[in-house]
Amino acid sequence: MAIINEDIVALASAFHDASMVKKSTAAQMAEFFLYPESRIFVLHGGDLTLQANYEIHQKLVDEIEAFLADRAASRDCADAP
Repeated sequence: MAIINEDIVALASAFHDASMVKKSTAAQMAEFFLYPESRIFVLHGGDLTLQANYEIHQKLVDEIEAFLADRAASRDCADAP
């Protein structure tokens, strides 16, 4: 079954809700990922562990996030079909 862009937007929105609204733990956020030791790649070119992401979001109080649904998805795994 193919993954379509709408699936990716829905998953990303649910992840942002978990990390930003619900302030989920790193273990809870890990449920969104297939690979162990998953990392979040950020726009400035760096990456974060899920624990580092959790710690950052615990310090934020007036956080506003706008997930851009019009972004195109691209394959990130060389071994994916």
